[in-house]
Amino acid sequence: MEVIEWQNIPFNKQIEKLLNTTILITPCGGVSMIIPMLPHGAHAIVMDYYVTQEQYGFKRGQSASMEGASLNHFPHVRKHYYQVCGSQDYEFDFPGVKDTRNDASVIVNTTRLQLLIDTALEDMRP
Repeated sequence: MEVIEWQNIPFNKQIEKLLNTTILITPCGGVSMIIPMLPHGAHAIVMDYYVTQEQYGFKRGQSASMEGASLNHFPHVRKHYYQVCGSQDYEFDFPGVKDTRNDASVIVNTTRLQLLIDTALEDMRP
């Protein structure tokens, strides 16, 4: 596993890394829009967000994906969504905010994440 800080890597190296990635773990939002550049057969694990304000067709209390509908247009990559089930799964980034979509960070449970990684690995077996 390699943690990549994209802003510190030249663009040509970013593309090179993407083309050699088998499983990408990414937060939702803009950064996940690199998923279409992954190679055929790669897997992407995308963090959902917990809905606290009804918007974009999602109801309060749901685990929602920001760009799930867009990512469906790229079937060469298998998508898995890390669901955010309640307040134990996120924390607000700033005091006094209430919008989990834009102002909260997901707290990743590594056991749950491992289940998604295992699913991706099993799917890659010949």
